[in-house]
Amino acid sequence: MKQAVLLVTSFLILACSTGLAETFSGTYQKSANLNFIRLHSGANHLLKPGTALISKDFEKLSPGDLLVVYGMLKENEILVRSIERVGLQSLLGYWGTTDFPLKSYSFDNFQQLIIHNDPFFTQFFHSSASFNYYVTPWFGDQWNIHMTSEGMQNYSGKFAIHPKHLEIRFEEPRTGKVIYRAKLKKLSH
Repeated sequence: MKQAVLLVTSFLILACSTGLAETFSGTYQKSANLNFIRLHSGANHLLKPGTALISKDFEKLSPGDLLVVYGMLKENEILVRSIERVGLQSLLGYWGTTDFPLKSYSFDNFQQLIIHNDPFFTQFFHSSASFNYYVTPWFGDQWNIHMTSEGMQNYSGKFAIHPKHLEIRFEEPRTGKVIYRAKLKKLSH
């Protein structure tokens, strides 16, 4: 019992002196070369990237994007250990193909995607399929997308948003082999 009390006391002292990492969610902001998060509570905190990779990921974000990070708050700064997910404003809206048969992807918000007339996804869901999704950073201009259908079917892939189109590809989870690609144009916001 004495060892257990000593262990718990040691943990509490260590936690208080080093700070505990936690999740922070809010809106990404940028001023000069500084990155900030405006939490849903209204508080603003400076974001300090914990790695060079996280710093590069911040460069891909735009002011107003949703940002969920894992890190430690010390005074008014968050030392970011990882980016858990993002909500890209540039992804929101209606995307589609311009050739026949027309396929469309509607990113209604930072969590819901509806796909119409795409046989890869709709063969089991009639003419449209609804997914919950989230986005995480990937290398270069790429982002990861993770989708789950109402029937609990999971898909993972990568995408890049270019000035005039979006390229998205889905991969077989075990091998990483690309199993589907689409090139979409932004049709409306």
